[in-house]
Amino acid sequence: MLINLLKVSAIGIYLLAFASVFVEFLAPASTILVYVTLGLFAAHILEYVLVKAKLEKLELEQNHFINTFLYGVLYWLPLIKKSNT
Repeated sequence: MLINLLKVSAIGIYLLAFASVFVEFLAPASTILVYVTLGLFAAHILEYVLVKAKLEKLELEQNHFINTFLYGVLYWLPLIKKSNT
């Protein structure tokens, strides 16, 4: 349940950053939101590069790049833990 809450929070941050470009009352936080979002994207791309080999061994019919790009460790860690048991 906590993982789902954190996934929703990540999507919320992305949506707030996008909305801050168009919604005037979010303008003061626009710069911070954009930097946080870019930081999340960069971290998630780095995560994907680091765990790509492990994800490919799982043989799941899923797009690991998109999910890792959006959710990072919240996506791939439970999959890897499940495969190790």
